[in-house]
Amino acid sequence: MAISDIIARIAAFSRLIHIIQAILVLAAFIIGCALVADSSMQRSRSTMLVLVYSIKSAIFILYQYLTKHTTRFQRWASLRAYAILDTLDSLLWFTAFIISCMGGGRCHGSSCALLGLAATVSLFLTFTYILTMTMAWRNFRAGKKVGVDYVV
Repeated sequence: MAISDIIARIAAFSRLIHIIQAILVLAAFIIGCALVADSSMQRSRSTMLVLVYSIKSAIFILYQYLTKHTTRFQRWASLRAYAILDTLDSLLWFTAFIISCMGGGRCHGSSCALLGLAATVSLFLTFTYILTMTMAWRNFRAGKKVGVDYVV
């Protein structure tokens, strides 16, 4: 089975993957707020990163949803932008995973569990964004062959 066939099968579940991403981003936001509010660990890059990345990902998901499903915003729809944003998100969530793991060495009390949850959610988000990244680049290349910048 070729890789393009596997990507085509995954593309059938793109709406479900986007819903899972939105739920995981919401969970990351809640965990990030809990990390910032937790006083057992000093605020650092590892505690703030998940919160900041979840806000960024929520804005990216909102952009993709509005431009795909709302006629008022469809003029800003771009397959290239979707591919770039999903690629950027997959890389950034992977860095959030790495930095959360690095910050786990100096945690105390409940912040250890929160950093573990943050690392786990970051890893799941990395995996889902890799899936949507491959679908977005496939759609962008298919649209480029046809000469269209946006294909629903």
